[in-house]
Amino acid sequence: MTKVLNYRKLYLELNRQRKMRGNISWNKVATRAGIAPSNMHGFTKQFEDTTNGIYKGLSVENLIKLMDWMKQTDLAPFIVDEDDPDVVVS
Repeated sequence: MTKVLNYRKLYLELNRQRKMRGNISWNKVATRAGIAPSNMHGFTKQFEDTTNGIYKGLSVENLIKLMDWMKQTDLAPFIVDEDDPDVVVS
């Protein structure tokens, strides 16, 4: 069985931590993580606007930076089987 990154789970955890840190804006998350706000916007918009049908993942570099911002070192909670019904294909 092939394993994939579940971007929806990653988004939900990022959003949870964003709210815990004073409900800061996504632009502030991006700035504090050291990534371009436009990359953050492209990633988060797909989960906030489900009508666009466009899914954008993250570069490995930006994924690492966001994991660091979350103080998360383990990707396991975000890895699922590719046939998981909640997987967003990027």
